Amino acid sequence: MNLLLSRLPQFLLIAMVFIAQEAVCQLKQDQFSLENLKKGMWVENEHNLIGIGSYKIIPLNQFPIIDRFDWDFFHVRHGHLTEMFYSRGGHSNDSISVEDGYWRYFDSAGNLRKLDFWISGMHPWSRTFSEDMQLTSYEYKDFENDSDYTLEYLNRNAFKKSFYLRDTFRNIYYPYQTLSISDAEPRLYANFLYRKSDTFNVKLAARNDIQIKSFSSQQNIRILIENKPQLFPIHLLKGDELDLKIIYNPTSSNLKDTEEINISTSDPANPNYKIFCNTKAAHIDSRNISGWQKISLSQKSDRYLIIRSTGTESDVTITNSSGFEKRYVFFFESSPLKIDLTEFETGKYEVHMGSCNYFGTADLEIRE
Repeated sequence: MNLLLSRLPQFLLIAMVFIAQEAVCQLKQDQFSLENLKKGMWVENEHNLIGIGSYKIIPLNQFPIIDRFDWDFFHVRHGHLTEMFYSRGGHSNDSISVEDGYWRYFDSAGNLRKLDFWISGMHPWSRTFSEDMQLTSYEYKDFENDSDYTLEYLNRNAFKKSFYLRDTFRNIYYPYQTLSISDAEPRLYANFLYRKSDTFNVKLAARNDIQIKSFSSQQNIRILIENKPQLFPIHLLKGDELDLKIIYNPTSSNLKDTEEINISTSDPANPNYKIFCNTKAAHIDSRNISGWQKISLSQKSDRYLIIRSTGTESDVTITNSSGFEKRYVFFFESSPLKIDLTEFETGKYEVHMGSCNYFGTADLEIRE
């Protein structure tokens, strides 16, 4: 505890001292009810953050209880919304201690990283912040219409609005900007043996007049404009749409998990719109591991043999006729396995691959 206190910034220590002084000035039962439930101002530790806020004791039957999962978790109904209800302050047979009002969470440097608002245990909204105090997300609930919303922010602008509306999940990208994008987080996958490229169609729509000045992307991505001449600037009037085809054509030597596309525009509020492509590729995956593959790779141009995990745990052994053997074990969470070809002598090898569900062998030729 002393070590924790020594790491807290001065203003947090002052806040904690203030809370402690307030507690001393009150009777003990003012911080705990007769049923040993928390009440009043408290300091809590949550996910490496220090939270400061208040608890309130309410009747357990204030909200209709649908299910009880254990002693502290309830499934309740509020308006038309079903809500998980957690008693962090404890509960007795007929009362429950819940968060109420504002809860502020600070990191060890004293930065406000999270702000929660509660109404008698219900959680209408929550905001999170970066270290430099920029808003990163805003979650809020519409209890009457059974809806949850999440806004994610990028460079002070709303990048994505996600929501459940009566069991239907949707993403809207750049929900309040001049230009909307049908999907600004597309997933692209290529296999260097059976599908060397992948494509994804994206639609841009103008909410107001806007000019597209240019597109720029990293080396594994190309962009084709399908319904207009590719002459910049491209003028879009309110209601106009622009169809793009994203072409992903990677090499194993420069593979990345994310490839960015930048759309330069005339929008003064958001001059650069981003598309973040989730990109994956491999030589061997669950579709082609079975059977006998023939693979020829260059140490200079290909650099890596890339194998995706085909189970919770995967095993790869590389051998040759001279008795060489090298074994790799990797897990689904760390997939893919990137084997550096420069660590091998040139020549012919066999690759034996297996997991709980898949097995296969490949002839591997390593060239300079």
